[in-house]
Amino acid sequence: MTNETEHEQVALMPVERSYDVRAKQIIAFNECRKAGGDLDDALGAAYKVALRYTPAPSEQPAPVAAVDLSELREYHADAVTRLNHYADDSGLRESDVKHYRKRAEFHTKQVALIDSLNPIQL
Repeated sequence: MTNETEHEQVALMPVERSYDVRAKQIIAFNECRKAGGDLDDALGAAYKVALRYTPAPSEQPAPVAAVDLSELREYHADAVTRLNHYADDSGLRESDVKHYRKRAEFHTKQVALIDSLNPIQL
């Protein structure tokens, strides 16, 4: 005979992080702590509240956003210029210069990605 333990069934789903859900989580956490629950119990109560008050994925609207690629490209290009300017400042520590160069590299890649996109013609 094998020793089987019961496992709680779980499902992967996005959890909404709206202010309403967060407020309910905080209330559940505090109420559990006031009732004498330990930290693990309080965190579990907050998590269960988040699951209870999060709409099912089929009820959530699909995220859609219209983006002006030229503005987005300009934002990243300006960031590259600013970050390289900061990195060229002679008074910075080497670790700061590396940080600015790394961030500038990220924004440079974003500019290249935007340039490679073929926007849908409406």
